[in-house]
Amino acid sequence: MDAPSEPDQTPAAPGRKLADGRQLPKLLFATSKDRLRNKIGPAADDVFQLLSDAGQSLLDISDHDKPWLEVGAASSGVDGVVLLGGYDVVRSQRLDVLTDVLRKAGSCLPDLDDYIVWSDDCFGDTDGDGLPEIPVSRIPDAGSADFLLDILCCPTGTAQSSRFGIRNSARPYADNVFNAITGNEAINISAPFAVGHTQKNHIDAAGIYMVLHGSKHDQSMFWGEDSSGTHLQAFSLGCIPDGLSGVVFSGACWGALCVEKPATDTPDGTQAVPLKTTQSIALRFLEAGATTYVGATGAHYSPISGAIHHKFWEGVMGGTPPAKALFDAKAYFAPHVYTWPNADEYGYMFKTWRQFTCLGFGW
Repeated sequence: MDAPSEPDQTPAAPGRKLADGRQLPKLLFATSKDRLRNKIGPAADDVFQLLSDAGQSLLDISDHDKPWLEVGAASSGVDGVVLLGGYDVVRSQRLDVLTDVLRKAGSCLPDLDDYIVWSDDCFGDTDGDGLPEIPVSRIPDAGSADFLLDILCCPTGTAQSSRFGIRNSARPYADNVFNAITGNEAINISAPFAVGHTQKNHIDAAGIYMVLHGSKHDQSMFWGEDSSGTHLQAFSLGCIPDGLSGVVFSGACWGALCVEKPATDTPDGTQAVPLKTTQSIALRFLEAGATTYVGATGAHYSPISGAIHHKFWEGVMGGTPPAKALFDAKAYFAPHVYTWPNADEYGYMFKTWRQFTCLGFGW
């Protein structure tokens, strides 16, 4: 009788380690193994083995209608949740950010998303109250095993600049936020700043901050505006260098929308269609080497959101992992939702609190 074979100890993606071997907290990785295999092929098993080699837990989701309930119930005792795959692999929650009272009262100002956004916060809801108790980040797959593995392994590089920023000329509050990022570089203002006004090595920065106009129909471009309110192209896919290392925070409307349609335009039960890296600034930043990209999945409100922007960068500059820094920034913001002096803007407050999402590893 043959002796039993030894388990294969060959590490996945030889020479590569999860988070480049950095010490990580206890995380729960979650995906649908079959759906991810359908997207990126057999190399999905290399991803699973990479996590196993690092001693991290992986949940194979079986509830594809409301996966956040399954993940939240399994995430007690971990420091964070990392979702593997786009919305077609792990469905995001289509969240109505308004309370029943506000929705029925009809007293909130109009919103381009009708206050319905994509949200991954629910995957960190460990007690079933609808609010997250732990941070959540998502690594989209972009249909590529290399894309997913590159983000998971995310070596910590040295950026060529300390910080890079662009703001719409009508958003001066962003200057104070930008100053929370360590560095001497000045923030760019659009107008006059436009596509082509800077070298790509300036954009390879440890901290990248953008407060510009975005569009739910085009994720390849952000816009500034001149004194007359006319929009001009301020940042595009082509501005992103082939290699960079840093954290990105976008204050653009729909700036982290990584599917073709926002939640309000995607009826319940409809499959969201992921964007490609050639269609999305968020995905292109991750492909180029950014460790994290944080942004809104719907129309974004300034300067209401400024506190979240500022607290996020304070956390990151203080050494807090980006996923946790966003979680902490939202926790700081939440009490202000209920004490906001302008009752007709309550909806904007609730939306700001709930719609920011963390793409990339985040740890």
